Amino acid sequence: RWSVAAPRTCAPARSAWRRPVLRYVAMKRAIIYTRISKDPLNTELGVQRQEKECRALCEQRGYTVTEVHSDNDSSGYSGKRRAGWVAVAESIRSGRVDVLVAWHPSRFTRHPRELEDLIDLLEASRVKVATVTAGDYDLSNSAGRMTARVVGAVARGESEQKSEKLRSKALQTAMAGEIHGGGHLRPFGFESDTITHRPDEAEAIRWAAAQIVSGTSVRSVCASMSIGPVSARAWSAATLRRVLLSPRIAGLRQHRGEVIGKACWEPILDRECWELTRAILSDPQRKTWRPSARYLLTGGTIVDSLGRVMIARPSSSTRRCYVSLPDMLGPRGKRRPGMRIGAAETDEMVLEMVKSVAASNLEQLPRDLPGDDIEALEAELAELLALRVAGKITLPEYLALTALPKSRLANAKPSTRVDAAGLLRRYDSLTISEMRAVVHELVDRVVIKPAVRGRNTFDRSRVMIELKLGGIAVP
Repeated sequence: RWSVAAPRTCAPARSAWRRPVLRYVAMKRAIIYTRISKDPLNTELGVQRQEKECRALCEQRGYTVTEVHSDNDSSGYSGKRRAGWVAVAESIRSGRVDVLVAWHPSRFTRHPRELEDLIDLLEASRVKVATVTAGDYDLSNSAGRMTARVVGAVARGESEQKSEKLRSKALQTAMAGEIHGGGHLRPFGFESDTITHRPDEAEAIRWAAAQIVSGTSVRSVCASMSIGPVSARAWSAATLRRVLLSPRIAGLRQHRGEVIGKACWEPILDRECWELTRAILSDPQRKTWRPSARYLLTGGTIVDSLGRVMIARPSSSTRRCYVSLPDMLGPRGKRRPGMRIGAAETDEMVLEMVKSVAASNLEQLPRDLPGDDIEALEAELAELLALRVAGKITLPEYLALTALPKSRLANAKPSTRVDAAGLLRRYDSLTISEMRAVVHELVDRVVIKPAVRGRNTFDRSRVMIELKLGGIAVP
């Protein structure tokens, strides 16, 4: 920066005249860092106030502000990575800074280890520290470094004391069964106040728990959920498990991973039903690697017109499809291309055919029930499950009452057959696994014809379904 110095007068023998003298004055380059620990609404008002006061200090001292970095809603006590502070350190290492400006030294860090790293970095780079509320720090001498360490220790102590107060308050709130008030998303099954039940979601939780207790897989329940989750775009096994394992739905208060008592809100599931669901989901012998039951036609049920088995595979646009792989068995050894058809449309068409044809042939459907009535046994188990979910019978009573019906049902139905008639009578409430069992029982095969060139929409004429109902083949 060039500044005008005091004018110099020439010799008195000559006429008096003055000329300005230009003198170069080096300007100090300043970088401003601001940070606020808590800003849940992301208004950034705190960091804006800090930046305003830091700019006023730089203007007063003649510093040139070259960079401004901030970390909003970021704690200096947690030790997590802060993007703004990383950018500040990089600028200091590159030599683009002469002065580091902040509102208070505690804005840099509240960790003694990080403070020592900062002292080493500033000392090696010969960068000064200027703060609005605590003055300057000269880290080139022992007195300045001692002052910085003392201020850092005080800031650390304040953070630890505040953390202890918050933990004590959280424990007191949990012991009283009150809500903790944290988080930005409401829990599934509750309104925004986290106390009032949302009827449709609460009913979905009860239905999902009943399905898990009855032996349905988690992925099948996810595929059949009619209401989407709160914290994700779609249901996954992890999302549903997190909801069903949460003590909140049983009206229990949790603190630091442990249940410590009843909560102030009404439970969606009674405690024994929740514990039964939790025991099933937490069983270490339970297989969790099963693939998602998203496709209806599996196990060689669907083939193309050349007899090649089609497999389930999404396309590059993640659209679910059935495809057959190309082979080299064409005339003169030519490569025969594979075929592809949309899975969702094909599955829907097969289900429509099964429902319409089977509706008039329910009495001819195969039934493997010598001496026992499948419908009566399943109705009895459903009634007992409803009583258990409603809390009218205890868990030991439920297990004792369902032992005999389950045993008779298991012995009456071989594992290779399903009660297609019973399933189709409650067609609208079937899960994906149950639908697939019905299709495998009643469908001989689904043949896909070649596509018509230039037709990019789903062509129903390409699908030929062959059904078997009580030994009767339906083209």
